[in-house]
Amino acid sequence: MVEICIYRDENGSICKYIVSGHANYVRMPGPARAVLKLFSGKDKNAGFDTVCASVSSITQNAIVGLKGVLGLNPGLEVEDGYLECIIPGGLDSKMLEKTGVLLETMYLSLKNIEEQYCDYVKVKEMEV
Repeated sequence: MVEICIYRDENGSICKYIVSGHANYVRMPGPARAVLKLFSGKDKNAGFDTVCASVSSITQNAIVGLKGVLGLNPGLEVEDGYLECIIPGGLDSKMLEKTGVLLETMYLSLKNIEEQYCDYVKVKEMEV
């Protein structure tokens, strides 16, 4: 299961998030399985974890936005099955607003995935 912990400060703003685990959700249509087996020799049930890939894409896209669009330098720790992102402190109100829009969009996207795949994804919130 993928567990996502969203940390909020006293103002309700997301100040950190941690993603850990793997969904182990594999669903691949028959023809795609046959092609995979033909070219890779893998078992017919082998496939790709699309839920995990979706969560990774959303959470890493937020980092791209923080760094590439907003010019921030978040604290990051990335390992297989683990991502931690810490938002820098001391941001002015305009930057806090922009950061909030980006991270709340990430949060809503993750909650949407949780609703669809509740056996594979859990989103929880904590106040720090």
